Amino acid sequence: MNLLKKIVVLLLLLWVAETLGQEIELSVSDKKAVKYFRQAEQSYRANDYEESIKSIDKALERVPDFIEALLLKGYIFADLGENDKAIKILEDVVNIDSAFFTPVWALLGGLYYEVGDYNKSVYSYKRFLNSDGIPEKRKKTVKKLLQVSEKAVEILKENENVKITRLSSKVNTSADEYVNYVQASDGILIFTRKEKFYDKTYKRNIVKESFYSCIPGDTTKESVKKWSAPWMEGRNVGSLSFSADGKIMYFAGCGWSNGLGSCDIYMSKKKGEEWQEPVNLGRGINTSGWESQPVVTPDEKYLFFASRRKGGKGGSDIWMSVKLKNGKWSAPVNLGDSINTPGNEMAPFLYADNKTLVFSSDGWPSLGGKDIFISRKDKAGVWSKAENVGVPVNSRFNEINFVYSLDGKTAWISSDRKNQGYDIFKLPVYQKIKPSKILYVDGLVVDAEDGNFIKSSIILTDLETGKEVDSTFTNNSSGSFLIVINRPGDYGFNIFAEGYLPYSESISFNDSLFENWSFKKTFKLKRTKKGESFVLRNIYFDVDRYELNPKSFSELDKLIRYLKNNKNLIINIIGHTDNSGSKNYNLQLSEKRAFSVYNYLVNHGISPDRLSYKGMGDSKPLVPNESPENKAINRRVEFLIK
Repeated sequence: MNLLKKIVVLLLLLWVAETLGQEIELSVSDKKAVKYFRQAEQSYRANDYEESIKSIDKALERVPDFIEALLLKGYIFADLGENDKAIKILEDVVNIDSAFFTPVWALLGGLYYEVGDYNKSVYSYKRFLNSDGIPEKRKKTVKKLLQVSEKAVEILKENENVKITRLSSKVNTSADEYVNYVQASDGILIFTRKEKFYDKTYKRNIVKESFYSCIPGDTTKESVKKWSAPWMEGRNVGSLSFSADGKIMYFAGCGWSNGLGSCDIYMSKKKGEEWQEPVNLGRGINTSGWESQPVVTPDEKYLFFASRRKGGKGGSDIWMSVKLKNGKWSAPVNLGDSINTPGNEMAPFLYADNKTLVFSSDGWPSLGGKDIFISRKDKAGVWSKAENVGVPVNSRFNEINFVYSLDGKTAWISSDRKNQGYDIFKLPVYQKIKPSKILYVDGLVVDAEDGNFIKSSIILTDLETGKEVDSTFTNNSSGSFLIVINRPGDYGFNIFAEGYLPYSESISFNDSLFENWSFKKTFKLKRTKKGESFVLRNIYFDVDRYELNPKSFSELDKLIRYLKNNKNLIINIIGHTDNSGSKNYNLQLSEKRAFSVYNYLVNHGISPDRLSYKGMGDSKPLVPNESPENKAINRRVEFLIK
């Protein structure tokens, strides 16, 4: 029940107790006006509002300032949801006699709130609370409503001077449109459209949800297409989310024959260009109730969704599940009091930084209806208290879905603010809703000889900590992959493909790259054959030392896995230095470093029969030793296939 309805119920109780249940002495003496008013009361009790208003109007024709008649008419319009009419009439009431019936101020407070006039709402609530003879229980209720209106005034003051634009009529129709996702590969916007159809079998109108796609900014009719797969036909689908590489889709299916509840969460994998028959995520994620609006983190380690399951705070709540090592999802955890309320929280969207969560709620103080809220996760993994994102995202109407662009600079929302159902709007991201900077690494893996795409696995390592922060596979048909990096730093890329030498490279992603948010690179892999060599770029030694720096262990462990998977390979480990020392010193240092690598591999299960080592000193530079950067390239450990 929204705030206005609560007020209406409160005032109707007052009216029944103080007015309708007793023959009170009216403020007018005109007998015909009184007769019409009594008729209006009878019609009102019978819920015949139309007849009641007719009788009231007759009474007002005789006595225009008949305050009891105006009160009743104002209440009727408020109950019918015709707020503007109710306000106009009740303002006439308080202008005639502001103290005649003090509960009218509480009703006006609720009506002003509903139409977005929050300052007048605050004023009206305070007039009610400052009136004499108000029972403490009723004051307590109105005090809570006053706080909501005061908060709305605060929110309104934070109005950002940015323009919000309704997308074209090619996207927005008479049906409801809900924005869902921006595809990382091509920036295409995907949304759900809820359409009405006539069912010939059951001879009735039904509502069906389907996916559509469009190119943001392209308003031509051809840019809006139904986004579908064969298995979607005839089924209700909505609220989808993808893994960062676009190969796995999570969505809500409602009313499916294999569903556990009214709406369940499903997953489908892309094979080639086809989306496979979806799989129900099963009990745990889904219940006999309602689960919907899933969003998966780019690394596919966390799943957020809305649910009305038992154990929540009330209404629909936002829940989170963790991907386990066996590939299954853990039992969901409620995100708690900083996010969820006794009201309804829904439509979560997590930006690619993995710590900026936006969602819709009618339980937190708002501008009316459902508003968009934001919460940010700190380093300890704790979500901050939900904060209203303010204007222009929110209005006195309902705002539900919120989606960021890939670069975090643009956002789209779904709102019914134009009184034409839910439409999709676009706006620039302002400071309050700005997420953390991220970098999309858009990679391509090809054969170094012929340039053909290669099916491969990619491991991303944070070189500062030595920890693997992400892993993925290339797209089977295009050889591409997508990885999200959440903070600047030095990262190691290790790429493995059957029939190819392992690839290793370290890349420094600084702040300026994060400003561009996208980094593209083609990785060229050599075929595995005798005489070919590869370099592991993330093997480190301190200056003039041959002992392995612990930062090297992660890189060498990946090599060990590769050698164990390729048992027939025999390699020669070759150490190289720059030209900083004498020829003899460099030769000895390079051989000792090669031996350190040899020793690490042997101690971790690689047979000495498959390994040999030697030092080359500074005799085989890859580039001239003319700069610190070039010298760093020449200092390397090479692995030659024998």
